[in-house]
Amino acid sequence: MRREEWGEIEGWLEKQRVNSVVYVALGTEATLSQDELTGLALGLERSRLPFFWVFRKPPGSTRDQLEMLPYGFINQVMDQGRVYVDWAPQAGILSHPAIRGFLTTHCGWNSGIEGLSYGRVLILFPVMNDQGLNARSLTGKNLGVEIPRNEWDGTFTSDSVSDSVRLAMTSEEGETLRANAREAKFLFGDKDINEENATIHAPYHMHLYNQTIERRNQIIEDIIRGITIEGSIWLRRSMV
Repeated sequence: MRREEWGEIEGWLEKQRVNSVVYVALGTEATLSQDELTGLALGLERSRLPFFWVFRKPPGSTRDQLEMLPYGFINQVMDQGRVYVDWAPQAGILSHPAIRGFLTTHCGWNSGIEGLSYGRVLILFPVMNDQGLNARSLTGKNLGVEIPRNEWDGTFTSDSVSDSVRLAMTSEEGETLRANAREAKFLFGDKDINEENATIHAPYHMHLYNQTIERRNQIIEDIIRGITIEGSIWLRRSMV
């Protein structure tokens, strides 16, 4: 990415309040239907919260991404959010202090761990493969909220999107999620604590940061499956 392109992204983020923005990343593997894209877009608009949406072209698509969005959407949200249609540095965006939530269709461990390593509350929108199971596990640990779908046909409404976004980002009921995400940053984003976890919690005895990223994430996946977020908080406090 050229410096001026990142400068454009950073410049927009710098204009937003701290902990106010939802970062939306659809990825390129999962393809949403037109109805799903419309529901997601309208839900973001109805949340009335600032968002930065990285919307890359789906595999095999010849359509311009902006043409897939509801008519007039870009003009309607001009003062609220930004839709970016090229590759963007996810770590750079997630690390920016304006970001509070991470809405992702990936729902894979790598993506979830990356968001948590920056203390971002997860808004999960699984669409394929094992993403649903991963989403259940993460929401079961109170690390995020899953956008609800109809159990029979998998449909969802724009209201379910806006309600989930507000729950994660601003509502009183979502404060536990936000607090847990902040605590998870110490577990997944702090080298010393990761190494202590690896030492204390057999069989997690190897130092995470001396491994490849793939192995590191596998170990963290085992940790998140094996202990509750309350347990990780206790662990962090016990080492003070």
